[in-house]
Amino acid sequence: MKKIFCLAIVLAVFVNVNTFSATRKSNSNKKNSSSQINSEAAQVALKFLKEYTEVLENNTTGIPNDVSNPEDYDVEYIYFKTTDLITERFRNELLKLTVECYSEEDGCGADLITGHQYYDPKLKILSYNSNKVIVIIQGIDMPDFKVKVKVKNVNGKWLVDNSGAPDMVDW
Repeated sequence: MKKIFCLAIVLAVFVNVNTFSATRKSNSNKKNSSSQINSEAAQVALKFLKEYTEVLENNTTGIPNDVSNPEDYDVEYIYFKTTDLITERFRNELLKLTVECYSEEDGCGADLITGHQYYDPKLKILSYNSNKVIVIIQGIDMPDFKVKVKVKNVNGKWLVDNSGAPDMVDW
């Protein structure tokens, strides 16, 4: 009887120690996840998308349909040209695509940055993969609105190097 009682106590202590250890690991992972989301790289991605959606929100100028030179009229083009949050490679790609969109009869369809035809101006960081340096941004009012953002460290400064709808980009 004493052996069974001692065995029960040892088993109970063992289970409690393992449960405590698993809880600590879980809380540790939450702290790491939170610190990653608050990292400079993830915050640059969020800032870029917030600025960009603000540009879209404030675009009330209306661009004439017959404009063949977006450099003078297009607020997105002007933003891409002037922001200091993107790499030169991405800037050149966006400027080129914006000009190409003007030559298309129906424009580009989906947005060049978000990959969607709609956007949510209220955004939050959903996740950040520090190994792949990819941030997933999610809409607060529209949780289905998600944008995958690739960030890159250039000379000690985090910059956005690509973006698009998560299910449409594979980098």
